[in-house]
Amino acid sequence: MGWLANYRWLSSLAKQQLPEVDHGKRAATKAELKVAKRLRKTPGVLKVHHAVRLSKIEGGKSRREVDLIVVMQDRIVLIEVKNFNGTISMDEDGVLHQNGKSRRWTFAKLDDASKRLKDTMHLTGIRLGDAEIHSVLLFQGRGEVENTVSTGGRLLDAHVAKSMDELLAILERPLGDDAKMNELQLGAIKAFFARCGTWDEIEANNGATMDGDLRTSPMIEGWRKVYRKMQFFNQ
Repeated sequence: MGWLANYRWLSSLAKQQLPEVDHGKRAATKAELKVAKRLRKTPGVLKVHHAVRLSKIEGGKSRREVDLIVVMQDRIVLIEVKNFNGTISMDEDGVLHQNGKSRRWTFAKLDDASKRLKDTMHLTGIRLGDAEIHSVLLFQGRGEVENTVSTGGRLLDAHVAKSMDELLAILERPLGDDAKMNELQLGAIKAFFARCGTWDEIEANNGATMDGDLRTSPMIEGWRKVYRKMQFFNQ
């Protein structure tokens, strides 16, 4: 880059329009990673996956992201982490509210992720046997969770944890010796999640991030399989 082009580029920095930093999203991601770090040190936890996206087996561009997926000897646990402050409630339709404002989240999202996981595993030949897939809504932060927050009509495979201690207590409940998966099953599950991937993420030079699918092309699909991080520069 010549000195004149370099000068113009430096001058343009003052005028550039960058996306605003989403501090709430940044705090939420930090909370998710903190929970993941704690879970990786928990006895009985074999693997913790962060920000896994699950596709529909019918195809299309529909994606469902799960904050954390925990693999244990007898179950797979899908965890939605909410880093909320203030008063947290749930209306009669099962929609989560924070300080009276809808957060547009229901257990149906975890139900859908669980179904996608079961369907795709079945399609790829993974049989869980008596092992189960559970879902947990975990609250972090300083929020006060009201009794209206519940799993609704879901019985044994869905849970609400108001603290990290409650989450650990849920994971410690044994399902029985028959539910334990063998090494062949666990190896197939490990390979399965390695192929699920996460969203693409672009970080601007002010720290703001944008995620989603960058684009679909054979070249970029190849990048996703080989590289964990990449950087792009304007010329």
